[in-house]
Amino acid sequence: MITMKTISEIIIEFIKFLKIDTIFGIPGSNLDFLKYLSEDKVIKFIVNKDEKNSPYMAMGYTKSSNKISCCFGSVGAGVFNLIPGTISAYYESVPLLIIGGQTNLKNKGKNTFQEASGCARSVSQLNEFKKITLYNCILNEKKLFQQLEKVFFSLNDFRSGPVYIEFPSELMNLKINFNKKIFCNMKINFNRYRLDKIKLYDESKKVNQLIIDLNKSKKPVILIGNGVKDSKEIIKLSSKFRIPIFSTFKGKDRVTNNFKYYMGCLGLIGSSIGNNYFKESDLLISIGSSLSQFTTDNWKLIDNKNIYRIDTINDDITKHKGIVIKSDYSDVFKKLLSSDYKGNNNIVELKQSIDNELNKFNSPKINLIRKLRTSLSKDSIIVTEDIFLIGKYFKFYKNDINLNFTNIAPIGCALSGGIGAQIANSKKKVIVILGDGGFNMNISELNTIMNYKIPLKIILINNNGYGIVYKSQIHKFKNNFYTQFKNPDYFKLSQSYNFTAYNINNVFKLSLKKLKKIINSNKTELINVKVDIDEKIGIKIY
Repeated sequence: MITMKTISEIIIEFIKFLKIDTIFGIPGSNLDFLKYLSEDKVIKFIVNKDEKNSPYMAMGYTKSSNKISCCFGSVGAGVFNLIPGTISAYYESVPLLIIGGQTNLKNKGKNTFQEASGCARSVSQLNEFKKITLYNCILNEKKLFQQLEKVFFSLNDFRSGPVYIEFPSELMNLKINFNKKIFCNMKINFNRYRLDKIKLYDESKKVNQLIIDLNKSKKPVILIGNGVKDSKEIIKLSSKFRIPIFSTFKGKDRVTNNFKYYMGCLGLIGSSIGNNYFKESDLLISIGSSLSQFTTDNWKLIDNKNIYRIDTINDDITKHKGIVIKSDYSDVFKKLLSSDYKGNNNIVELKQSIDNELNKFNSPKINLIRKLRTSLSKDSIIVTEDIFLIGKYFKFYKNDINLNFTNIAPIGCALSGGIGAQIANSKKKVIVILGDGGFNMNISELNTIMNYKIPLKIILINNNGYGIVYKSQIHKFKNNFYTQFKNPDYFKLSQSYNFTAYNINNVFKLSLKKLKKIINSNKTELINVKVDIDEKIGIKIY
């Protein structure tokens, strides 16, 4: 049935077609679109306190729920503030719909208030987003449905990521013909597109060669990364042939960490025993990993070995040696299960040796992480910026979620991501673990937590400084500069936002009973853990 709707109403219908139910942002000049949005009873608009945090909240929502999310920025400064978070979403392939307002384009170049069209001396919003989104456009009433179809394709493709649409103010109240069947046709066209794309690749020869090389291998290893969504076939292969599984930090929650052949993270946060074993391996099967500098210890761990890289179909797999198999890894692993590989009998001993190595360390921060693991149920969401501490010492189980933003490594975004994750998972415990440096950057979002009564648990590692940079400087220069500062009284600060706060001066005296009580409450809790900036945690972070 064809009806007349404003473009604002059509965009809202499209947002619901994408199954987006939450938008993060701050209202500004684009009042007409927000008016229509406020009249809708399905979509929630979460008003946060700093636009730069809106994409991180949306990412936290999406990463913890596998649902597309959305953020909105008003024309000019509001839109430009979305750029850092959009870059993170682009690097991490997180599907976000970014909506940017724009002034009336009929007045283009006349120095309209907050104009950002690229005319005269104004900076083009669209140009700024072109390199950091999979698709971007200025909405046009004549091309609207073709544009929205491209948005749908980009958000649901094999390699997803952020999409930017710019909404000029003169279109917001413009009425055009609308037929809801258009969205059904988008689905049909997309399914055809995916099937055609799969047919482009025949990787059977490469898979057959992988089977041959696996049968010849004396010491194969598997590395899983962020691209792994379901590890069932990986676990089957590992179990059948006793092949050890290592992970990147992002992939640490893709397999339950108590699986007998899972050996922990690799690289700078890996155990020395595990890293040495991996380095001596002769065949690497990498799934959904970019083989980054961090994971491979400056690429030293992947030298002198046969490498097969299984990844989703896209044209931008990072440039490393090895054979790239562009295929769904579950299909490849089903074929690998037919291999005659005899397996390695020493893997259980390897895991025990790695566990023994990790258990040697028990500094205050490590003790806190172990107590936290004991206090949590096995379906918790951990949002963190402390890659070193969580990556090496926290164990993720079957239903846990490891939520982080490590590609660009923006300090402070864990708090914003935790807010998004808690909104998406109201019945789960969301624990944010971050340092005082990052916390201070986003302290304004405590107001968002208060306004929406978000029962977040915030563990603040408080060392009065930028600890990682401090340690790096001490290592390199035997001195430090610009890395230490005084903090406010976080206990009093929490009281002003109606939070419950706890000052922990000695982690070893923190009882499990007390920690469990804090974690299991239905209130917002801030745990301010005071630590020494020179504390050692058994990891070289430089």
